[in-house]
Amino acid sequence: MKCKVDSTTEIGKEPIQVTVDGTEFTLVPSEDGLLSDLTVIVRLGNTNGFISHVEPGVALTVDYDKQISDKLIDMIQYLEASLSFHYGVKKISWKERETFFIPESEEEQKKLDVMSYSLRHYYPEQQRIRLTAATFKEIIQRKSKDESLKIVMLFHREGIREFHVSRYIQAYYNFYFILEDFYAHGKTNRTQVTNNFKSNQTLRTVIQDVLDTAIKPYRNHLQNIENFCRKKT
Repeated sequence: MKCKVDSTTEIGKEPIQVTVDGTEFTLVPSEDGLLSDLTVIVRLGNTNGFISHVEPGVALTVDYDKQISDKLIDMIQYLEASLSFHYGVKKISWKERETFFIPESEEEQKKLDVMSYSLRHYYPEQQRIRLTAATFKEIIQRKSKDESLKIVMLFHREGIREFHVSRYIQAYYNFYFILEDFYAHGKTNRTQVTNNFKSNQTLRTVIQDVLDTAIKPYRNHLQNIENFCRKKT
């Protein structure tokens, strides 16, 4: 696996190569000597679980050993945490990693139509929204009416911004504070907040609508929510 690294970590002008317990690690510098790429290679005793096949115009199929893949990702996540603590690593882009295969025999080569592939997670670019002089004037004139919503709108802005860069926990907090402001009636105690949420018919209607239109059609989303709720009750 190969991942891009955003860092202020100086490693010199030449790559650093380290092998630990059969796993090979390579740290690649940028032109100015900062860590810019991390490669992790593991040797496999049995390659039957790694097959890539292309059907022209139909599909790309890549079969792999999920346990080994998860183990590599776990190692990269550990390195991201450890190197960020003291050594200036800001981010290792493990979600957008490149996975590649290095065959060591002709037999292994025959199983691999695709030697590497990359994952990219992104949301469509947000559409441009036109602001006219008339609309801008109306916003100013509504200030006295909308003043109480200023903090809520800022939480919404931050939530959207965090969501579109895949920082979902931070987005969740920002969106939750909006609900708390509208429906918790100034309470922060968990029991009191829960009771106020449950007793508000507007909130219940909105939640049910989201469940029916955006969650239930995707069974895995609904299952994940139900499993999460069971763990928390």
